[in-house]
Amino acid sequence: MIYLDQVIQEVLRLHLFSPYTRLVTEPYTIPGTQITLERGMLVFIPVSAIHRDPQYYPSPEQFNPDRFAGNNYKPSATFLPFGHGPKICIAVKFAMLIVKVCLARILSSYYNPA
Repeated sequence: MIYLDQVIQEVLRLHLFSPYTRLVTEPYTIPGTQITLERGMLVFIPVSAIHRDPQYYPSPEQFNPDRFAGNNYKPSATFLPFGHGPKICIAVKFAMLIVKVCLARILSSYYNPA
């Protein structure tokens, strides 16, 4: 089951289905720049670009579940399939359980013990 978790995490890294946006609630100046995000602005977070950045994931286009060995869905600023920080999905474990049950149901229809 540990390797299955790694495979699911790698699939989520490569095939993320939803972009993230955040609404600025108070003015914020990005450190090291003169750019200020004003209250009410919508900020788009390019999660797919982060997940495919070779700085964080060597050979980012390669499917390699072993890059998540020992991760166990730890929050990370470079792996964001369920968000990060105070807005992270509270149902991460439940979502993974549903994915595993669905995979088991699909694979069981191909099992023929005869």
